[in-house]
This record gives sequence, C-alpha cells and structure tokens, in this order.
Amino acid sequence: MPKSLFIIISFFLAAVTESFSVLQISSNTAPEIELKNLSGAERARYINKNYYKLYSADFKNAEALLEWSVSESRKLGLKREYGFALLYSGVVKYLSGNYPAVLEKYLAALKMFEELKDPEGIAATHNEMAVFYHKQNDLENCFKSLDIAERTSREAGDLERLGTTLGNRGAILSVRGRIKEAGPYFNEVYKIRVRQNDSTGLGYVLLDLAEVALAEGNQAACMAYIDQSTTIREKINDRYGVVVNMVFRGEMYMRAGNIPQAIRLLEEGNRQAQSIGYPDLVRQSADLLTKAWRTAGDPEKAFRFHEQSDILKDSLFSLEKARVVEELQTKYESEKKDFEIREQRYLLNQDRWLIGFLSLCVLLLGAFFALWRQRLITKRDKILTEQRIIHQKEMTTALISSQEQERTRFASDLHDGMGQVMSSLRLVLQRSSGQMPQTAIELLDQMHRDIRGIAFDLSPTTLKEEGLPAALRELVSRLNQSSVIQITVGETGMETRLPSDMELALYRITQEWLNNIFRHGGAHKISLQIICHPDQISLMIEDDGPGFDPGNLEKSTGNGWRNIQSRLIPFAGTVHLDSQKGKQGTVFIAEFPFVP
Repeated sequence: MPKSLFIIISFFLAAVTESFSVLQISSNTAPEIELKNLSGAERARYINKNYYKLYSADFKNAEALLEWSVSESRKLGLKREYGFALLYSGVVKYLSGNYPAVLEKYLAALKMFEELKDPEGIAATHNEMAVFYHKQNDLENCFKSLDIAERTSREAGDLERLGTTLGNRGAILSVRGRIKEAGPYFNEVYKIRVRQNDSTGLGYVLLDLAEVALAEGNQAACMAYIDQSTTIREKINDRYGVVVNMVFRGEMYMRAGNIPQAIRLLEEGNRQAQSIGYPDLVRQSADLLTKAWRTAGDPEKAFRFHEQSDILKDSLFSLEKARVVEELQTKYESEKKDFEIREQRYLLNQDRWLIGFLSLCVLLLGAFFALWRQRLITKRDKILTEQRIIHQKEMTTALISSQEQERTRFASDLHDGMGQVMSSLRLVLQRSSGQMPQTAIELLDQMHRDIRGIAFDLSPTTLKEEGLPAALRELVSRLNQSSVIQITVGETGMETRLPSDMELALYRITQEWLNNIFRHGGAHKISLQIICHPDQISLMIEDDGPGFDPGNLEKSTGNGWRNIQSRLIPFAGTVHLDSQKGKQGTVFIAEFPFVP
C-alpha cells in the first residue's frame, strides 16, 4: 500500500482551509442567495472568504465567481482583496487539476502581498505554493516556501497560517513514511485548531492523527479519529473532505480483511470523486479498488480499475513533462527579452544625454562611446551565454528526469505484469497437461530471467537501495555470465552514498560505454574502477580491445556518445579518452566535481 492515501490527499487540501476556518455558512441558506444581497466590494470579500465553501458546492460556479472577484477587486482598487482573489483562483484551479495555470496566479498574488507588506497574505500564498511545488516533486522550492510561511506567520502571531504550515510539514514527512517525525507537528496543529475553535481545520488534523494512530497499530483510535473528522465535515458540508474520509475508511476495512465493506466504500468514493472533479482522489481510489477486487478474486473488475488509474497516471505524466519543458523555455525567452528591452532603454537614455554633450567634444565622446558600447555588448553576450548554459543544463535535467520516470514505470509494469503472466502460464500448462516437458519449463524460466534482466537494465533497484558500487557489481555479474568477456569491478573511498542523481548518471554512463565496447568487439578483459577523490568522483573503464580514433565518436550517427555527454551536463562533468587506432587497449575516464 502506498504511503497512506488520505495523508497525501489531505496534504493537497490542508492549506486551502485557512480562510474558511472562522466563518461558517448556514446550511439552510444557499451562498447564491446571500450573494444577491451584496454588491461591489462586499461581494468580492464574501467570495474570497468563502471560496472553498463555494467550490465544494459547485466547482464551475466558484471558478466564475473568483474570476469576477479578481476583476472587480482590481477595478475598485481593493489591492488586498485582489491578492486573495488571485490566490484562491489558483487554489481552485489546482484542486480541479488545471496545474499549468496555478503558479501564474500564485506569483501574481505574492507580488501584490509583498507590495502591501501583508504578512497574512504572504504566509497564505507561500503555503499554497509549497503544496504546488510538492506536487511537482520540487522539494527545494517546497521547503523554501514553507520556511517563509512559518517565519512570517510566527513574526505576525498568525496562528491560522502557522497551523497550516506545520500541518504541511507533517504531511510531507508522512508521505515519505516518516510518520513518527510527523506526529509532533500534527499534535501542535491540533492544539492550534482547538484554540481557534476552527472546525474545518480540526476535520483535517483529526485525519492526520488517524494516520499516526494507524502507524502505531491502534486501529480503534484510528477509526475514532476518522469518525470525528467525518462528523465535522458533514456538519460544515465539506463534500471533498467527506469523500476523502470515505475512501480512507474503505482502505482501513481492506487492511482489516473486510473486503466486501471496503469495496462498497471505495467504489462509492470513486464515483463521488469523479462527480466533483477530483482527479487525484479518483486515481488513489482506483488503485485501492484494483487491489481489493484482485483479493476478492475478480480479475476483470480489478483490471477495469487498473485501467482507470493508468489513464490518469499517463495524463498527469504527459502534462508534467510538457509543463517542465515549456516552463523552462518560457522562462529563458522571457529573461532574454527583458534583458534586451532594458538594454535598449538604457542605450536610448544615454543617446539623449549624449546629444547635448557632443557639441563640446564630439571626437572624444565618440571614441569613449564606442569603447563603452563594445564593453556593454561583450557583457551582454557573456550574460546570454551564461543563460544559455543554465538553460541547457535545466532542459537536460528535465528531459533526463522524464526519461528515467518512464523507464522506472515501464520496468515496473514489465517485471510485475509479464512476470505474473508467465508464472500463471507455467502453472496452467502444468495443470492442463499433467507433466510438462522439461524443455518448455526451461524456456519459460529463461524468458522470465530475460524479462527480469530487461527490467533491471531499465531501472535497477539495487542502485536505489544499496548504491552505485553494489549496482555496478550486480551489472558486471550479469554480463560475466556470458563467459565471453571477463569484467572486474573495484572501488576506492566509497564509504558513503553519492547523491542519487549522480549515482544514476554514473551508472548510465557505465552502461553506455560497456555497450560501446561490446558493439565494437575484440576485447577480452575489462577493468572498471570507481574512485572518490577529495574533490571529485572518477569512473575509469579499461579494456584490452583494439584501439580507435576518438574523433570518430563525434561523427557517429548513434546515440550512445551523445547520451554520455548529456549525462555529464547537469554535473559539469568531463570525459577523457586514451585510445589510438592500431594500438591495443582503451582507457575511458569520466570525472564529476564532488566534495563528500
């Protein structure tokens, strides 16, 4: 089971409850009726203060109302309300899965609050940005936003925003399986929400405490917390929260072995999540239903929910990959355009000043201006070159990350899916024919081993769990089984793990160069060394094959050498080749700057 479904979902929703915590709308009075009695500034304030309530009741209507609030607040010069309208418009787009439009709203809101020096708005916006960055797996910016939100809310004595920030920190730890570390944060949030008499906030933190109780093995306390949370959410008509609780309760029944009750709740939660437009919860409930129906012995229904989950995963993956590349490109072009505009304005102002002064010393100033302009152009070219290098590094990192995510996903599907199919085929053949020929058994086993080998090459689990040296030893062990080439592995100074992205890059470079050696043939022995120096990591691969002209690599139409170069870029790495045509033996060295 992935790390607690409800903690992931509640992390996505926790920050959006801040402004709704004090005001409760009577369940007997429709928000639309109350809005009709308001106008102008009062209407905008009402929408901002009750945006989450409006969204829970009717997503499309809430989105339209918030856009109206943005426009009306700006027209009336209500800067603070304009900032909150932008912020909550971004929240609504986030909850509905419209991720590309979210950050633009948040940044516009943050700019307004910083101009106003409004600590409440700054903390609220950074809380929402932290949730968004966590969704994009950008932990660096996520924690930066949380740090700003916590510092700002503590300085301002803003318990409401502080509680949200602490809840977000706990949620991040919970998502990563560090539930014991998350517990103190949730307890502090609970005290804050009780002190504020914040029923909405209590609905969320009670669910967080349920996760802590579950981790401690206290299932009774876990269910009691869920019951308390559900009661609160039903009372305030929090449709999203009620559906989240329903799905999590289904998960609890499934863990307890009550599969029929679990399926009933999970299917209802899946249906309601679809009806209110909550893609993350639809995907999570579909994952749980896939396992529940598989346990119940109905593979057809399990496969149907598995397909639903895969469609959403593929959609979010494609969106994420397109978003990363598009965002980096837009950022680069925008910065370049801004720089050129600033330069043109600067030159224009200088030209106006020079017109009046040139009448006194035309020749001198002409020479001075030419020299100054040349320096400016040189500086500009230097800045643009640096920007291109940074952009290339960011683009390469984003593309490599997308490729590795797809490799991992494909390897998992291949290993789990095909492995299970072949095991089932082996069992069916044995049962149907009584005694299956030994040759068929050996063929099936060989196919199974081949599939596992492909999955390992795509996404080696040893690399993630044990580190680079262990992964290289396993890779070499697999290659040595052919008995055609003998490969040895050595390591020096590798007492601690390297950063995971650096380990992956060195592993992929090793694969590419070994493939190059095998493709050209002629080598019988290969020595592979990984060495940790005080200021760098070195990967050295030596073989006794025939030498070649290194210049041919740049002319090659294959992708191997280009793949090696792209893996070097994010780390400012270098590669050295010692090989000559007609001379036996080649030495390949890749070096990454690194201080342990």
